[in-house]
Amino acid sequence: MQARDTRNMDRTKRGFSLVEIMIVVVVIGILAAIVAPQFSNSSDEARFSGTIDNLRELRSQIDLYRNQHQGRLPGVTGGDPDTVFAGQMTLPTDVQGNRSPNVDQGFGDADFPLGPYIPNAVPPNPFNNSRRVKTVSQLPASAPGGGGPTAPGWIYEITSGRIRVNATGTAKNGQRFWDL
Repeated sequence: MQARDTRNMDRTKRGFSLVEIMIVVVVIGILAAIVAPQFSNSSDEARFSGTIDNLRELRSQIDLYRNQHQGRLPGVTGGDPDTVFAGQMTLPTDVQGNRSPNVDQGFGDADFPLGPYIPNAVPPNPFNNSRRVKTVSQLPASAPGGGGPTAPGWIYEITSGRIRVNATGTAKNGQRFWDL
């Protein structure tokens, strides 16, 4: 009897055929198409949750500022209201709302005993990543929207202390982002 040469057989059976590889690629593509929308929904939900958390923080700190400053709201003292608001919320202030001239000043200064209410900077709007606060005398009916570095992240009504996110669109529950 003659022995079979199995070395040549092993070489030809290694690897996958082109058809097998194509089938695997198609299956992976189908799975990716099913899973990808789930990730985009998760991103929207995360932005929505982040917005609610940031609004809650901003609103509570505006209320604290008002209580400690004899009913005055941030952004009311002289100067550009947009920058005054951010300064009064992120720097120590006195009872009249005057901001500390020293940006690196910490807590406990006798001249500026109140605040800061928000550490470091105003939180970003999760929809456009802007920290800028646009101060208005009356809130518009809907968000101005827009993106980019010059778009405000937040719209603050200086007369009432209300603050809203500058974002158009609606959440899964049908609520407009502007109405949060």
